[in-house]
Amino acid sequence: MNDETVSQVPERGEDLPAIPDLPPGGPGEPGEPEGPGEPGEPGEGEGEGEAEGEGEPEPEGEAEPEPEPEPEPEPEPEVSDIIEIDANPPAPEDEVPGEDWLIAGRLPGRYATTGSIGGAGIGAAGGLVVKLADNNNAPRQKITIDRPEPASYQGDIELTVNNDKVQIWNSEQGGFFLPLPAKFPAADLPIDLWVQGVNESVTMRDVTISISADGSVLGSVLFTVLWVDKPDVRWSGPVSAANNKKSTYQDSTITDDMDLKFQEFGPAGGPGQPYPGRWGFGTEAGADVSPASFSYPGAALRLDRDAEFNYFVGDEASTARRFKATIPPGNDTSLDVWRDDDPPRLFDLDAPGISNEAWGFGTIIRTRMRFKAFAAVHAQGKDVRCSEITRYFVVLSMKQTTSPWGWTWVQVNDVAGDNKIGSGSTKLSWNLQ
Repeated sequence: MNDETVSQVPERGEDLPAIPDLPPGGPGEPGEPEGPGEPGEPGEGEGEGEAEGEGEPEPEGEAEPEPEPEPEPEPEPEVSDIIEIDANPPAPEDEVPGEDWLIAGRLPGRYATTGSIGGAGIGAAGGLVVKLADNNNAPRQKITIDRPEPASYQGDIELTVNNDKVQIWNSEQGGFFLPLPAKFPAADLPIDLWVQGVNESVTMRDVTISISADGSVLGSVLFTVLWVDKPDVRWSGPVSAANNKKSTYQDSTITDDMDLKFQEFGPAGGPGQPYPGRWGFGTEAGADVSPASFSYPGAALRLDRDAEFNYFVGDEASTARRFKATIPPGNDTSLDVWRDDDPPRLFDLDAPGISNEAWGFGTIIRTRMRFKAFAAVHAQGKDVRCSEITRYFVVLSMKQTTSPWGWTWVQVNDVAGDNKIGSGSTKLSWNLQ
C-alpha cells in the first residue's frame, strides 16, 4: 500500500475526513478482491498464457481507510460528601423549613432551626431573682425569646422550666403568669417575658429555662433564686465561732471578751469602732443563705438594719429617728468591720445603747429603740429585701454620777420595764407608757 494514499489519523478534537464515494463499476468493497478468487489465490485461466496486458499489475483501488478511532470515555465526576447549597434558598411553598429540606447546609430536622433566649446582664453567672415573699416586692428579671432562624420558619417555639422555683410572667408588674409549657408561634417572636422567684435555689443556677422547636432544644438560660432565713438576733452567750468579725467585737469591749451582754464598749477611735464609747447591749444577728454556695457579681449580699428611736434627757425629748418608709437599705446599717457577708451564714454585730459622754452630775439619759433586722441584696438594679424581718427593741436609762460632771454612768430603774433588750416592739415614750 502506498504511503501517500493512507489517510492521516486526525488529532483528537479535529473533524474526521469524509470517505470518498466509489465510482460505478469500480473495485469491490475495500479489502475484497476484484476477481472471484480470494486474495493470494490465482484466478480462472491463470498459468495458460497471458492476455494482452496480462502480467502488468492491476491498478490498486482506493486505499483502505484506517478505522475511526473510538472516542476516549468522559472522566467520571468526582464523588464528594460535601453538598453545596444556596445560603438563602427560596422556601418551598408546600414545606416547612426544618422538616425535609436543607437550609444553608444544615441537615434536616433539628439542625435546621436555631433560636436563643436570654436577657440584658445575664452572662455566665446566669440570671438572679429574689424569692417573692413576706411582701418584699421582689422584682422580676426580663428575658427575651428571639425569633428563630430561618425567618421563614412557621412552627411553634415551646418554653419550659425544669422545676417549680420560678414563674414566667407576661409583664414586669401585674399581668399573669404563663402555664408551662407555653407555646409561641414563631411569627409572634421576639417576645419579652419576666422571671419571678417563687422557691429558693438549692444550688447556684439550678433553674433552667429552655426553648425548643419540633422537640429539639434551641437554647436555654440559667437562673438562681435567692432567699435568706429570717435573722436570729442573740444578746447572750459568746459571739459565734463562724463569725469572721468576732475579733472586732472582742477588740471593742473594755473587758476584751466575746460575750454578748450589756457592757461598756471602747471609746471613739478604738479598734473597729463605728461610734463613740458607750454602754450597750452586745448583739449578733445571723442568718443562713439559700443557696449555701451563693456567689454573684455585684450582689452585695448582707444583713441590714433599720431603726427608730427617741432619746430623752430626763423626761424631755432630745433626738429622734423613724423607720424608713421603704427598705432596703436600712438607716442603721453596720460598717463592714462589724459584718460578715460571706455565705453560707451571714452575721451582723451591734451594741445599741447610750453614748459615754460627759454630762453634769445626776443627769439621766434615756433611749427607746425599735429595730428591724433583715437581709438585702442588689438585684435588677436596686436593693431588694431577701429575708423576713426580725423585730426587737432596747430600752435603757442611765445616770451620770460624777460631780460636778463626768462619764460615770449607772443604770437607773425608776421606770417599770426599763433596761432590757427583747423581741418584738416597745413604746417610745420616756416612761414606756
